[in-house]
Amino acid sequence: EAQRRNRQRASLSMAAEAPNVHDGKDQVSLNQIWREHIGKERRDLKLRETFTLIPKSMVIIPDKPNVHVQNAKPCSDEVSAELNAILENTKKIPCEKYDKPTTSSHEIGWYNKPLMANRSHPLTSCEITRYADDFSAALGHSPFANKRGAKVEGSN
Repeated sequence: EAQRRNRQRASLSMAAEAPNVHDGKDQVSLNQIWREHIGKERRDLKLRETFTLIPKSMVIIPDKPNVHVQNAKPCSDEVSAELNAILENTKKIPCEKYDKPTTSSHEIGWYNKPLMANRSHPLTSCEITRYADDFSAALGHSPFANKRGAKVEGSN
């Protein structure tokens, strides 16, 4: 019995000190997990093959002041119009650029159109309000005033 316990203790201490064992997985299993992880990353990775101009990251270095280019050609109208369109597109907010939200943070506030049409209700006065207006216009004071001779603003 004592020998069996000593063997168990020795095997447990060796397993705890073994560099190949990590959470019950050997080095081969860990490498397989890593290969699968890298394979998933490579499968989902998409290389952008189209060039897009990002004006904020452009660095414009002027020519030297003493250098004069003889046959400098101005850019064509098409290129200039395309550049202007790109620059104008950078000023737009995301819901004007894209049809749908591109990130999860865009989803909040993306569809911010009012649920109901704006209904304007003209102010209408009730019977008591019309009576008070007529009373104060005729007699010069409010029917609800405490003092009998109190003048209403705007009346003579």
